[in-house]
Amino acid sequence: MVDVLVLFGSKSDKKFAEEILDYFKSKNVSFELAFLSAHRTPKELEQKIHSSDAKVIIAGAGLSCALPGAVAAQTIKPVMGLPLSGNYSGLDALLACIQIPGGIPVLGSGIDQTKVCAQYAELFSKNKFEKIVLIKRGKNLAKYLEKAQLVLKEFSVPFAVLEKPAYSEKNVVYLDFVDLMKTKQVDSKGFSVIFVACKENSIASDVLEFYSLTSKSNGLFVGLNRAENAVLAALELLAISNFVWVEKLNKFREQKRKDLLQ
Repeated sequence: MVDVLVLFGSKSDKKFAEEILDYFKSKNVSFELAFLSAHRTPKELEQKIHSSDAKVIIAGAGLSCALPGAVAAQTIKPVMGLPLSGNYSGLDALLACIQIPGGIPVLGSGIDQTKVCAQYAELFSKNKFEKIVLIKRGKNLAKYLEKAQLVLKEFSVPFAVLEKPAYSEKNVVYLDFVDLMKTKQVDSKGFSVIFVACKENSIASDVLEFYSLTSKSNGLFVGLNRAENAVLAALELLAISNFVWVEKLNKFREQKRKDLLQ
């Protein structure tokens, strides 16, 4: 079994792939690399996703950055999205990577942050996750934690809640809820943390706050207020070593598909 499948949307992104692979070689992380496009080679992309035995996937692309979402739609393996710089300094790629619809989680880094994705991929592929812990930074984030708790209860997942970011256990997936307007930088400190930036009644200019937060931070993010996707991404991590969650996630995906088609 390969630890990480690394996908990039164009061979012009080769330098970013090499940065990730150099890190993996230094840490004895096994990998598979392919250059496939969500737009130009959709059939080949689907074949690669379903034929790979990798535990986790990194998908990097610029411009529309459709690759991470296209990959996540085809698998319940954890998908890390790496938005690459280009037009608008990569802002378009960042939003396309992270603002994914509910039910199909992508964990996105800041723009061009190859080391962040590589470090998380190592953590995800080498650890056996058993627990989920929610972190609430302030009372004004309670409603977003409640959304996460509803999903956790739907899946019958035991969880704990902390009032401050006290990461301490390697077998835990931490969901750290942060206030977009009050948080300037976060750091996972080598633990498996999914950051959920939150802001009620967001407006267009808030995207620059999100851009700044991801750019200055060492961490992976779901889209703004996407509590459901944070939980589902955490369950995908638990599913790497526990088939019970594989079955539950597949049933969840199938029900979502049926609901849409009705």
